[in-house]
Amino acid sequence: MDEIRIEVAGAPERALAAVAAEAEAWGAGWEGHAAGGRLGLPALFGLRRGVVTGEIAVAPRPAGSGIPESSEIAWHHLRSELHLHRPAVAILALAAAAGLGTLLWPFFPVLIRLVPAAILLSLSAWWLVVSRLRTAGPREFLDAVRARLAGEGG
Repeated sequence: MDEIRIEVAGAPERALAAVAAEAEAWGAGWEGHAAGGRLGLPALFGLRRGVVTGEIAVAPRPAGSGIPESSEIAWHHLRSELHLHRPAVAILALAAAAGLGTLLWPFFPVLIRLVPAAILLSLSAWWLVVSRLRTAGPREFLDAVRARLAGEGG
């Protein structure tokens, strides 16, 4: 995640405006200047959440023969402040403990009574946590900027 580059259609001013608009939509901290800016982006990486800070640089790409003007947006990672989402980890730990009971019942037959509850806990953990895991970081942010610029009509 050190550096990500994308190419978008349009002048650098349009690209910077799209970055600023998308930063506002994401609730990110954006400090822009003429050639880019600093972005404090709220990020989700599975069970980790927090803020990823990076430097955005926008540079023009020369127009070639018949190719319209384009710009390159580069994200350079500066620092990350990520932490585990503790409630999700607790739910998964409870489901893992219940799952351990389903593995141990052949050795401790009294645990067979707990197998239905263990299965229910494991499925609940899947529905509550694993099926809802998302990733939203710099790459997704830049993809959203590209989509915003494409939606504006080139």
